[in-house]
Amino acid sequence: MSTDGLGGNKLRNQNQEARLVWKPDYELKFGLVPQDGDFHNHIITKASCGFCDRYGREGKERGFPDIEGAESAIGSLLPDAKRRRVGCKVWEAFRTDHIKRHLETEHPVKWAEYQNLSTEAKLRFFSQNPISLDGSDIDLHRLPFQKVPPVTLEKVGAIAILKLNDPTRLNALTSDMGIRLEELVREIIDRVDEFSAVVLTGEGRAFSAGGDLAFLQARIHDTATRNSAIMRAYYERFMSLRKLPIPLVAALNGAALGEGMCISLFADARVIAREAKGMAVTHYLPKLVGPDHAAHLLLSGKVISGEEALIFGLATKIVDKEDVLKAALALAEEMTAGSSVATRTLLRTLRMHQDAGAEIALAREVDCQATSFASADYQEGVNAVAEKRKPMFNISEHYHETTEG
Repeated sequence: MSTDGLGGNKLRNQNQEARLVWKPDYELKFGLVPQDGDFHNHIITKASCGFCDRYGREGKERGFPDIEGAESAIGSLLPDAKRRRVGCKVWEAFRTDHIKRHLETEHPVKWAEYQNLSTEAKLRFFSQNPISLDGSDIDLHRLPFQKVPPVTLEKVGAIAILKLNDPTRLNALTSDMGIRLEELVREIIDRVDEFSAVVLTGEGRAFSAGGDLAFLQARIHDTATRNSAIMRAYYERFMSLRKLPIPLVAALNGAALGEGMCISLFADARVIAREAKGMAVTHYLPKLVGPDHAAHLLLSGKVISGEEALIFGLATKIVDKEDVLKAALALAEEMTAGSSVATRTLLRTLRMHQDAGAEIALAREVDCQATSFASADYQEGVNAVAEKRKPMFNISEHYHETTEG
């Protein structure tokens, strides 16, 4: 078994002649599928890495597309012996979104060619153009799940900067990102005497585009009970930000949508770029903007600008995009100018009021989402996002509580 990362050059060299075919029926679930089971088994065997066993154990809890979801998309492609390993991120190395992203960044001419094709021609494109599809042209070590940390920590003066670090996907929130964020929060708490405040921001042109699409698609194929457990763990990792004993300022350098806006609401203050777009959910929104505005924003799904966020009370300050981080650092310094003891004591008191009922609200939200995942409307919504079109919801679909014994 290869031990050089995810197989590295050995995998690429052995598979230069391997071809993948485009399977339209599978695209929205798991993207590109190997032409035959042998090639896929070869990937699983040769590309096995130090992560395989770990992901095999924890894949379900982390929400990775494990064999249960894979089987619903591709039938019985894998023998029993391979089922445990399919939860490994090796599977996602060959997902359509990774392929397209590689094509866009590394082969702009080919990407432009692809973009100009008709829908039917796009379905033939990848079978006719082996570039980026056989593994020989993909540097697996550069894919997001490998060596690039999904969240980074740096120190500027006495201020810690947490940065969401997946700019190619507009910092979409993944399970791995939540796990790493929680680890860094614990590190800051352990070293809290070194820091006066924390600034949370995003790498690239967005703060966060919200929940990761692959993660959300995988929920369609899971049970309500498992989805509830997965989503609770997912939320709790990002909510670890509320455990920071020092002020947290969110620097929204670009779009903050859905769950992306949610995590900014965990902050004690928000600096937002004027041109940033966002929409918010969660327990904390009514406490910031009031129940009337919260109902309007949540039920309409309205995307608001930085200027509107200031009016609603979501933004503490709005500035030009290039000044967001600088302004957030200045605000953090301003908020910690007094006694550190007084600052932390006051912060605990303020959050005690804000966090009241949060646990109950989280449990309710998780259960409601588990119900939503089982609906045709949810699948239509996710598919519409993937296909970049307006969703066509079923007006006659009714709400039912989903319970399992």
